[in-house]
Amino acid sequence: KKGIYPVSFNKNYISWYLNLSLHRCMMISGLKNLIMSFAWSRYYIFTSLGAKIHYNHNFALNVDICDYSLLTIGAGCVIGDHAKVSAHYLTKEKLILRPVFLEKETIVHERVRVSPGTKTQVAQTMKGD
Repeated sequence: KKGIYPVSFNKNYISWYLNLSLHRCMMISGLKNLIMSFAWSRYYIFTSLGAKIHYNHNFALNVDICDYSLLTIGAGCVIGDHAKVSAHYLTKEKLILRPVFLEKETIVHERVRVSPGTKTQVAQTMKGD
């Protein structure tokens, strides 16, 4: 859940930590290239971990995405190589969790970090464009 939690032995921090550990294990186990290679595999894995993701999207292989349960990705989103999408920020005393909303047709360029609480908006186009 979104919120600010103390870094200590409590239910919210431990559940977030275990979720992040599961994600990291999955990504270093050699399954990352297989999962990230196909839109259908990303769709099924990410939705099973709690993300709201549209089937029509395009990711590079080396994208680092965390906190699936706080992530919403719209149709036509493109995320470039070595980009990082995270819904958490960790300080010495606090864990800050904020949802990330990437609206339809959002482009995240390579090596860009999307921070907690980010919400993109669809650009309005003028008639005749």
